[in-house]
Amino acid sequence: MIMRTYFAICLVLLITCVSCNNDDDAGPVVDPIVGVWKPFKAFEAGVADVLTPCQQEDRLRFNENGSLNFKFYHTQADGSCELIEDQDGTWSREGERRYTTVYDFFPYQPDTHDFYFESNTFYFEYSDFQSTNDPTMVLHKKVFIKVE
Repeated sequence: MIMRTYFAICLVLLITCVSCNNDDDAGPVVDPIVGVWKPFKAFEAGVADVLTPCQQEDRLRFNENGSLNFKFYHTQADGSCELIEDQDGTWSREGERRYTTVYDFFPYQPDTHDFYFESNTFYFEYSDFQSTNDPTMVLHKKVFIKVE
């Protein structure tokens, strides 16, 4: 009888040890893009742009459910900072660091970029015209820091 009890206890302990896995406590993996981000740095043709305090109020919010929101601000002639865009949309991960965003105001034109994550920052690059009057293409780099 003592031998059976001892055997049963050993069997229960063995099953418990074998069935436990440290990965169970890790929880679900959250995509690195999820969170609220603010502008940190910007570059145009390799030259750093100075971000105004108003531009530093911009926010990108990427939610776990694939929705997104962005808010862009602009300094007015009187020096005040005004919200000029508040847009919703969706995001999806296409590969290791490739993401596609679709904005509700432009649903027929998805943007796909490679996002590079380093600690609590990410950046992406894109080409755009120098200005509305200058059709020269220029490489832009936007760097964001996570705030939430």
